Amino acid sequence: MKSKLVSLGLQEAQLEALSDNDNGWRVRGFATRFGNLNSYGFKIQKGAYSKLIESGVKPKMFFNHDAFSVPIGQWEKLEETASGLRVEGVLTQGVALAADVYAALKAGTVDGLSVSIGWSDAGMTFDEQGVMTLTEISLLDEISIVTWPSDSRARVTQTLSVDELDDAIEAIGTVRDLEAFFKKTGLSKRQSGWLLAKAKAAFAADSAREVPTEDVRRLAAIMDRIKADLN
Repeated sequence: MKSKLVSLGLQEAQLEALSDNDNGWRVRGFATRFGNLNSYGFKIQKGAYSKLIESGVKPKMFFNHDAFSVPIGQWEKLEETASGLRVEGVLTQGVALAADVYAALKAGTVDGLSVSIGWSDAGMTFDEQGVMTLTEISLLDEISIVTWPSDSRARVTQTLSVDELDDAIEAIGTVRDLEAFFKKTGLSKRQSGWLLAKAKAAFAADSAREVPTEDVRRLAAIMDRIKADLN
């Protein structure tokens, strides 16, 4: 079996830090984006984690892969979506490093995710250019919150608490406010601009009783993805 610590490059990485008085400090985000070429020169295919998830795998949560330290929390949920491996967990209150990591996440000074994975020869393929794709991950022993992910695109884009998210929604009153909100939810400037353009076109057409069905369908799909990420 081959194994490697892999800080996967995520073009739309999200690692949220959500305050939760009942269950400690919750964090959630994408530990892998499927089909993305990482800095180690390989990709991970959708479905690669499916057998591990079905088996009930419970990876440890560390900071910067320090496996000899006390875990800073635990990952409670792993699921494959269309775009990647989504994880959710809780930082442990009472562990000093967990408090430090949560504060750093909120401040934006720590913003990476990294996975420790293993695979066999049967779980990989190569394309004509020699790029490897992992089709089956056979080991996932830990997922770390990290300071320096190996790919500079693996960054946190949202650290809103539940109350802050409610306040942000309440504050929306203009198109500029809406664009700022989209940025906080993890959309890039290009994506938020495109979404706003589609929204305005759809609303204008609707007011003229000429609804462009395809534009409205695409806008609804984008909104659904945003709602799914927020939930």
